[in-house]
Amino acid sequence: MGRLLPAVIATLSLLILPVATSARDWADTIDRIQRSVVRVTHLVVWTDPQTGRTHRGSSVCAGSSINEIHSYYLTAFHCLDEGTGKDLKINGLPARLLLADKNSDLAVITADLHRPAVRASTRQLRKGEQVGTLGFAYGFIDSIFRTGYISHPSIDPYRHGEMGQILIIDNGYIGGQSGGPVFDLDGRIVGIVQSTDDVSGFGLNISTILHSTRFYWQFPS
Repeated sequence: MGRLLPAVIATLSLLILPVATSARDWADTIDRIQRSVVRVTHLVVWTDPQTGRTHRGSSVCAGSSINEIHSYYLTAFHCLDEGTGKDLKINGLPARLLLADKNSDLAVITADLHRPAVRASTRQLRKGEQVGTLGFAYGFIDSIFRTGYISHPSIDPYRHGEMGQILIIDNGYIGGQSGGPVFDLDGRIVGIVQSTDDVSGFGLNISTILHSTRFYWQFPS
């Protein structure tokens, strides 16, 4: 019996090993999708009411390439200073506004920069699924990855929780992530980062996003 034990362990190892090595990893997804995520900035000028001094700075958000051929990028409308987008740039290159949907907080912008286009998810999301986000949290020069679980895939918080257009995850977003993608483990976009509190992250789900922006996508669902 004792001499059989090493053989049994070896057999079990052969059975277990393929399962362990075939497990998917978020790192693989990030390697693909981060090539499509860009840093969106525009000039901000404000006056200190106490000193009267004028200050200049940059607002930092994120965006996703949705059409590599035409260089279209999806972001949040509130990232563009109410649509004016003074000195608007994508990865430091001059950009211009193509679509401004203030009601849905969506915008499509373009620049002379070609990045692989993301794909939209076509499947029904479920509560409890894990999703990821990439954005320029804290204004960092490189993107930051965060993850969370879907609290609800499509709900209207303004109509007593009826089914609607908002995707909610159980993790708050960080300043600088606005406009960035929310994506599943396959690297397909399921939503967009738009607002947050200390507990949850909120944004439109992909079906609502496509309703306003489908014309611009290279791979519409």
